[in-house]
Amino acid sequence: MKNNDKEIKYTFEDNGTDKIYYTYDSVGDLVSFNLNSVEYYYIRNVQGDIIGLFDNTGIQIVSYTYDSWGKLTNIKDQNGTDVTNSKEHVGYKNPYRYRGCRYDSETGIYYLQSRYYNPEWGRFINADALGGEVGEILTHNIFAYCVNSPVSMEDSDGFRPMFAANPSEETAEMRAYSFACMSEVNMKRYE
Repeated sequence: MKNNDKEIKYTFEDNGTDKIYYTYDSVGDLVSFNLNSVEYYYIRNVQGDIIGLFDNTGIQIVSYTYDSWGKLTNIKDQNGTDVTNSKEHVGYKNPYRYRGCRYDSETGIYYLQSRYYNPEWGRFINADALGGEVGEILTHNIFAYCVNSPVSMEDSDGFRPMFAANPSEETAEMRAYSFACMSEVNMKRYE
C-alpha cells in the first residue's frame, strides 16, 4: 500500500480472540499495531528496544523494562501498576519487545528471524547453521549472543552481531570486528 509515495506494509494475525494488524514504515520497521480496532504506537530507545506504547491521543499507556540481556523485568501501565502477568492487558498482548524482536510470553524466548534467543541464558537456543571460520576464535561459539556484549552490540536477525550504533555510523573497525564473528558463508549476505 502506498502512503505519500512511500510503501507501507501491513500484516495481520488472529488468535481467535484478538485481531492484530501491524503497520511498518518504508524501511520495514514496526511503527504501530491495531489491537481490536484500537491503534497503539511503539516507543523505542536508541538500541531499538520497545520501551513503551502510546495510544492515538499521545498518552503513554505501557512501559517495558529489560535487563541488559533482554530479559523482561516488568511491564507497567500508565499508573505505574505492574501488569507483567496480566494476559488481558495490551502491554502483555504486544509481542514485540527487546530489540524490536518478537517475544513468546509462554516460553520466554525471542524469535530473531533465523534463530531463537533465550534472555535467561544470554544464548541462542539453536546453533548457528553456518559454523565458525578457521583462525577466528569468536566464530566458534555457535550459541553466543552478541559476542557476549549485549549492551554495545545487537543481533536482530541471528546472523551477524553488530555494534548497536546506527548502521550508517558503523566505522570500518566496527564492521571488521563484526565480520570477524561471522563465517565466510554468512558474510556474503552483507556484501
